Amino acid sequence: MRAGQILKVSVCAAKVFASEPSSWHPTVSGDHADEFAIGEQDIGEQVLGLAPDSGLHTLKLSLPYNEEVNCMWSTNHTAQYCACTHPEFDHGKGISILTTPARAEILFATSLSTMKDDHTVRDPLFRTVFGLSGVAGHGRGLFATSHISAGSLITQEAPIMLVDHNFFRDVESEDAQLALLLPALEKLPKTTRQTFEELHAGSKLSRDSRVSKTWTNSYSISGGPRKDWPGLDSEDDPGMMAVHANISKINHSCRSNVASQWDWESLSHKTYALRDIAVDEELTMNYFDTRQTSKDRREYVENSLGFKCKCKLCKAENKTIDLSDDRINEIHLLESHLEDLQIAPADPTGMAELLVSLYEQEGLHLYMSKAYALAALEWNGVGNEFQARSWAYKSVGAGLIVGETAGVEDYVEDMQELLDGARTHWSWKHRVR
Repeated sequence: MRAGQILKVSVCAAKVFASEPSSWHPTVSGDHADEFAIGEQDIGEQVLGLAPDSGLHTLKLSLPYNEEVNCMWSTNHTAQYCACTHPEFDHGKGISILTTPARAEILFATSLSTMKDDHTVRDPLFRTVFGLSGVAGHGRGLFATSHISAGSLITQEAPIMLVDHNFFRDVESEDAQLALLLPALEKLPKTTRQTFEELHAGSKLSRDSRVSKTWTNSYSISGGPRKDWPGLDSEDDPGMMAVHANISKINHSCRSNVASQWDWESLSHKTYALRDIAVDEELTMNYFDTRQTSKDRREYVENSLGFKCKCKLCKAENKTIDLSDDRINEIHLLESHLEDLQIAPADPTGMAELLVSLYEQEGLHLYMSKAYALAALEWNGVGNEFQARSWAYKSVGAGLIVGETAGVEDYVEDMQELLDGARTHWSWKHRVR
């Protein structure tokens, strides 16, 4: 992924809707208890008021727990989507999947076949706190229960819902979407269904809260578990949407301290600490590329994500925000000069190290791999192999923590090549030739 494109494993909808989280299973209480009753309803076309030709039908599949499943054709009748459930997945937490029959078969043959594997960390380093005020998550968030060192795995969690992004695009009627979504929820274990209902619906992305919760709490994931995954090579395929019981509750911050990586083999998201996190500090994540000025960030959050950011930076005094904006503008200026090989800066290594310093001052830990890589390239460009290797090691290390979430994988690959041989790397002495 190219730099600047955040979250190939990104947060959907109220997180990245404009494309491009006892806390383990909280109990349903208060108003939520009356809202959730799909496990006791006869869900079908009659309940939803759908016409008989709405496209809801059954299909026989040779899949465990899914010999006969509910399916629906897309609006233009070119694709078929089915609701499959594995109630024993992840030690009985279960998972429901809305996707095409071909993708469902591959999932049950690969990721879902490893029932004995641990898909979820059972002793996470966080707790869920409800009743918060002044946070973007509308009153709930995840907080560290102990000191977490930078680079540490905080948790690993499998989703409870996995939805084909194309389903919401290809099935245009919301009633039709519900006809498939509700049976998928109904077949989940009771505790998991309750967990889904405790998720926040966000802004009204849909007239039905369950559709809104699917959008608001989902992470967009790309790729597939196998090379023959349908749509793997298509640039137009938007991938899948993963809804989690806990990490979906991680709130946004423009200067986050957590990064996530999707793992197809274990069918789970892994979250890592971008920096040291103190006890009782909230875990936060970027919902979009935050290397922007305060004005641009504010406009994007309010217009595209539907909330007002209340992170520490956005609530700071004007003089602090102005200083931050100055650093952001200089970051963009420095990068434009360093990445344009037709420009010959008078002091490229000085510029590169200033860039690293500005990233650090801004707390842009998610993107440090790129800053380190540019410093490595400039030191290699003037023929200083050992300085270059030092920065390259830092770049690879930072890149391993963020994975594909920050669009730095090309820089990581380039730095690995530099470490294999600085003097044979394309950048060797390119500034002094």
